[in-house]
Amino acid sequence: MNSRRSLARTLNDFISQVRTTALRERQMVSDASHELRTPLAVVATQLELAHASFGDAAALEREVLAAEVSLARLSRLATMLLELSQIEALEASGAPGRGEQATGAELVSEVMLAVDRARLLAGPDGISVEFDASMPRDAERYPVSPTSFGRIVDNLVMNSIAACDPGGRVTLDLRQLDEGLRVVVTDTGTGIPHDFLPLAFGRFSRPDSSRARSSGGSGLGLALVQALVDRARGSVSLENGTIGAIATVEIPTM
Repeated sequence: MNSRRSLARTLNDFISQVRTTALRERQMVSDASHELRTPLAVVATQLELAHASFGDAAALEREVLAAEVSLARLSRLATMLLELSQIEALEASGAPGRGEQATGAELVSEVMLAVDRARLLAGPDGISVEFDASMPRDAERYPVSPTSFGRIVDNLVMNSIAACDPGGRVTLDLRQLDEGLRVVVTDTGTGIPHDFLPLAFGRFSRPDSSRARSSGGSGLGLALVQALVDRARGSVSLENGTIGAIATVEIPTM
């Protein structure tokens, strides 16, 4: 009798997990379809305008460049959706993050590359990106790959840049703790609406226009950060500071 009950519980748990996974997949497809519709319509309109501007070189160049920006946004969205689906597949297999690891020295190098990328993008608006690191035990190992760590930093820093007005400042601080590491990203932006904070790490979640200087974000950046940090058995939080916002990531040692 006990074995039958145990089997029944196992089957019920399995069925529940399958149903939950199917619901999540349907919701993701629905959300992605909705999110893709607008940029695809924008690209189509921009190409129509470009076609109508064949006799005007300046207008043609303007529309083609605008279409390139829209296509870049679509590419980022598709990449994030793929990364999220890959992470979910690993989680469903019961082995998230298996085999991923990096030394403190490797993570410092990855952060420096991320800061260089951010400075290139922030430069035209006069937004400064400052960086400080203290990782004395550089051989310490962490359950995250350099690439995944770079994606975490990229998304947090780019969110902060998007929140700043021209002349603003973004600061990234990387510190080694007794049992892990901490990354803190702060900015001088407008902060985050209080009612948005509980939703910030959800897919396709966006604050109102007061947080970002442009509406080009996909609403997937923080969801990807959350997934990558969870995969590394870490934690991530977002809060308002005296000025701007503060994002904190902690990842344990292996």
